[in-house]
Amino acid sequence: MKQETKIYLTAEQLKNFGDSLSVIMNRLEMTNNNIEVLEVIQNSYEIKFDWLARKFLSTTYEQNRQINKLLNDVSFALLECDNEKELEGLKS
Repeated sequence: MKQETKIYLTAEQLKNFGDSLSVIMNRLEMTNNNIEVLEVIQNSYEIKFDWLARKFLSTTYEQNRQINKLLNDVSFALLECDNEKELEGLKS
């Protein structure tokens, strides 16, 4: 018989991870929508395209940093879900 492994994440923590992943999915969808808009106007409005592209790139860079942090936090907690000592910092 296989021994059960105890999971040290609470239901609230798991729900918070789900919320974080939903936020990431929404941000990625918004980024994809912006890319489509830039592709449409690229040949039609060159000056506006340059301005929008610069703004998009700076905003996207910051969003990707935030997404990376969220994914890192969620993946760490899920990978260490059976290690109570490693998860102590998440409970606060």
